[in-house]
Amino acid sequence: MQIEYSALAKRTITNVSVFVEQTNTKGSGRRWKNRFLKKIKKYAQPIKYALCRHEIYSASGFSCVAIDNWIIIFKIEDNQFNVYQIVLASSLY
Repeated sequence: MQIEYSALAKRTITNVSVFVEQTNTKGSGRRWKNRFLKKIKKYAQPIKYALCRHEIYSASGFSCVAIDNWIIIFKIEDNQFNVYQIVLASSLY
């Protein structure tokens, strides 16, 4: 299944990988980004996901999955896994 990232989701991934790179050893940001994208890819399956528990996202028909400390907000439309937003889990509550 094809995965499409919104500009906001791409920016979040880039910002976090830059932070990881600056905080840790050289190449750590790139490795974090590659592992994170692989984890998202595991969820890109043509199955029905439940709506998000957070009412702001469920009202718009978004589904959510938790990966590490992050919440991936997405919709599956036209056989495409569309990632709209990536949010730090602790910021939702």
